[in-house]
Amino acid sequence: MLTVENFKNNKNQFIITDTKKGIIVFQSYKTEIAVVDLQIGILTVATNAYDFSKTTSKYLNLFIEEYTDFKKEYIKSNLIPNFETKFPF
Repeated sequence: MLTVENFKNNKNQFIITDTKKGIIVFQSYKTEIAVVDLQIGILTVATNAYDFSKTTSKYLNLFIEEYTDFKKEYIKSNLIPNFETKFPF
């Protein structure tokens, strides 16, 4: 089943959950920013992560904090993983 909801009550930030595929997607406006694969425990972030606006970066950090087990210190460091590198959580 596919569900779409606004993330943190922001009209331009979305959480898309696909229970059939076992993934949760964070989307900002029309751009998919990050995907959590629940089946294998991998977070994947878009390659242009360092080019995101401050708002998108803020919500990406909130998404990572809420939907993964990354430590808060990692999020505060503003180190965003590259799309081509997968980080287990």
